Amino acid sequence: MANQENRILLAQHSVFPDANQLQACLQAVIQEQQQLCGGAASSTLFSVRLRQRLLILHRYFTALSRHAPAEARSPIRKQQNLQANLSRQKR
Repeated sequence: MANQENRILLAQHSVFPDANQLQACLQAVIQEQQQLCGGAASSTLFSVRLRQRLLILHRYFTALSRHAPAEARSPIRKQQNLQANLSRQKR
């Protein structure tokens, strides 16, 4: 009987969080867990090396795109050059 009375007194005098507070707390825990997992995953040797390789490839393709011939950059110009070459061959 005393145990039940203690529960009733505890329920009357304590403040229970409502659904919105519980949802906010859950979202905060999920966000912290995602940040922790993201930090752990991005610091592995594989991910560091992969990021370095991707950066090198990005620089390589950027340099290639800057040095591409002008006719390769413009499809219209390329088509015009092809038509001009065909008309020269027909003559």
